[in-house]
Formats: sequence, structure tokens, C-alpha cells
Amino acid sequence: MSRRILFVILLIFQTFFFACSGSNSQNNQTGLNEGEVKLIEIPIDGMSCMSCVANVKTTLSSMDGVVEVIVSLQEKNAKVRYDIQKVTAEQLKNAINKLSYKAGKPKELTE
Repeated sequence: MSRRILFVILLIFQTFFFACSGSNSQNNQTGLNEGEVKLIEIPIDGMSCMSCVANVKTTLSSMDGVVEVIVSLQEKNAKVRYDIQKVTAEQLKNAINKLSYKAGKPKELTE
């Protein structure tokens, strides 16, 4: 039982830490030229709880070039805004797959 509590505490800390640092990374990205940032939606199979959502969000948010991540358990996807010069859609998909979820084909969204 103590491992489970420790895991939840760690997850809350990571989510809070990356949420706070995520807003700073967005501010750092404001100097990008038009066309360098893309928004994609990646379908994700295998997420079953909010810990899964936090795990995916934390992983993607920590990647260099990721500007914003929104993960939905209900819609079973992640919407990611990223700098195409620093990271690729394939790298984002692979990062999700390494977490033992099944990432589908990324779909580009218009803003």
C-alpha cells in the first residue's frame, strides 16, 4: 500500500512541476517564426485512468520543442503543439509507445 501512496504523491508532484514549467516553456516559444509550430492530435489506446493521462502529459511536456500538451482520457488522445525544428510527430508517437500505450497515426490540426 505504501508504494501506491508514494507513486500517487510522485505523480502529483510531477504533474504540478511540469504544469508550472510548461507555462514558462510557452513563454520561451513566443519568438518562433510563423509556420515552425504545429498542432497535432495523436490517438492513444490503453489509457484507463487519470494517472495514465498524467504519465503521457508529463512525458510529452518534458520533450524539447513541445510547447503545449492536452491529454484527454475521454477522447483517448493527446493534442500536442510543438516546434517542428526540435521534435517530430514520430518522436512524440514513439515516446507514447515507450510508456506501453498504443499511439495511433498523428493527425495535423488547423488552429
